[in-house]
Amino acid sequence: MTRLPAAVLFACTMNAVRSPMAEALMKHLWGQRVFVDSVGVRSGGEVNGFVISVMDEIGLDLRRHSCKTFDDLDDGSFDLVISLSPDAQHRAVELTRTNACTVEFWPTFDPAIADGNRERRLAAYRDVRDALKARILSRFPPQRSIQNGCNGISRHAHGRDRSAAPTTMAPSPRQASPVRKASRTSPSLIFFW
Repeated sequence: MTRLPAAVLFACTMNAVRSPMAEALMKHLWGQRVFVDSVGVRSGGEVNGFVISVMDEIGLDLRRHSCKTFDDLDDGSFDLVISLSPDAQHRAVELTRTNACTVEFWPTFDPAIADGNRERRLAAYRDVRDALKARILSRFPPQRSIQNGCNGISRHAHGRDRSAAPTTMAPSPRQASPVRKASRTSPSLIFFW
């Protein structure tokens, strides 16, 4: 099993769509063993309504999420920073100049730019949610004892099994290489949306 980092940060552009989703998913899966937070390069004001809807479908409530930036972090001691957008990746790399942490870039589609009616837009948000879940489960595979708890978040309100990862994210965890390895013995994760 992959060794879990002590602290993970997810980062995206405005901390209103991708990084809050990843934070909630990671907390649901590993919140008892890993400190998880999320930030944006700029403040998004409040979490996107479509995010609230698609996360509600799997039983995760993001209504109280408060968007924040890197500057709002009290403590920059994360073992791993996972960036989900190019802007966040640049900021994460800057963070490694003063903090010993590993940075991983998980390029993730921004569903906020999706066109179409409400159902098409919701489908784009579901695809991102499910891709993030698949990526997190691949990077941090659960122990068999908690695998059953993970299955509960694989279906949305319509009952459709969404466990297969869509092609909105690349590269795969096996292909991704950290920008900089941590010099400490315990790795940390930081996620950027």
